Amino acid sequence: DGVGKRLTALEWAQAINCDRADTEGCGTCGQCHRIRRRVHPDLHVLEVQGASQTIQIDDVRRMLGRIALRPYMGRRSVVIVDGAERLTEEAANSVLKALEEPPGDTLFLLLTVNPADCLPTIVSRCQVIRFRRLSAETIAALLGQVDEVEPGVAQALSRAAQGSLSRASALAHRWEDDQ
Repeated sequence: DGVGKRLTALEWAQAINCDRADTEGCGTCGQCHRIRRRVHPDLHVLEVQGASQTIQIDDVRRMLGRIALRPYMGRRSVVIVDGAERLTEEAANSVLKALEEPPGDTLFLLLTVNPADCLPTIVSRCQVIRFRRLSAETIAALLGQVDEVEPGVAQALSRAAQGSLSRASALAHRWEDDQ
């Protein structure tokens, strides 16, 4: 957790729909800007919600209804299932059906901390891209840039974070609150 899966998925969505088709996503055009802010009509993000901390069948059905239509603004619709291991059984089976018969202009990105917790039939229909823990040096540098943490503190927090930028950032905010 916290190694850049969500950020990579959003970057990928930008690259696919960027107005400047020759780039990997310029980050400045209208398409990229809307995707970064998560307000693009062709970007569909399913995440855990509610007390159950699951992704429900109603959310999947709503998304499937939207992607049944052609993309509204972009070249392709992009579906990000953030926490694919948290799909209820019904929701997972609906996603599986969509993966088996996907609309031609839709890309599915399923994010999970542990693929073994997902339905094996879903995993078998996906190309798995593994993310590794970030190095302490990378985390320290990012803490300095993004969270404006002093270098010595950033180095200590980056070692304690065990490869997770989100964990390091949370530790940095807790550190500030305690000071």
